[in-house]
Amino acid sequence: MFEENTFCRGAALVSKGVRFEEDDGWIITFVHNEDTDISEVHIIDTKNFSSEPVAKINVCLKPTEEKYRITKV
Repeated sequence: MFEENTFCRGAALVSKGVRFEEDDGWIITFVHNEDTDISEVHIIDTKNFSSEPVAKINVCLKPTEEKYRITKV
């Protein structure tokens, strides 16, 4: 699924709603390519997990514990 030297962290499952199956939703995760030094947020459809992500969003962050910490609001 990921290119060589590409790592992900901080994955979360977002449900499509109450009218869908229990595991029907999106995985949202931070992805960082060590070779290119590019970070992205990937949104992956759980029903098509092995396919390409639904969206890839470039972000200006390096994957360190301090910068990628997610806090519930």
